[in-house]
Amino acid sequence: MALSVGFIGVGNMGNPMAGNVLKAGFPMLVFDLNPKAMENLIQAGARRARSAQEVVEGPRSSLPRCPPRLTSRRCIWSPAASWSAPSPAPS
Repeated sequence: MALSVGFIGVGNMGNPMAGNVLKAGFPMLVFDLNPKAMENLIQAGARRARSAQEVVEGPRSSLPRCPPRLTSRRCIWSPAASWSAPSPAPS
């Protein structure tokens, strides 16, 4: 089974990065506060997450790609994106 990858924040910077990972054949789960930012990735085969927490709890590797300052705080800490500390990777 291929390593599954999660992307949090798939806007101007995260979208092309996630697209390249998806094109490389990795199963992907994506989340963005702006649902439209995820559409091209969903159409290309990524799964839509309901929250950033779902991304952190799901795939083996999660990549937050949120813009700086206030938007990052909203991306990571908003009620729609809330999460607890991720558990350690299994050995």
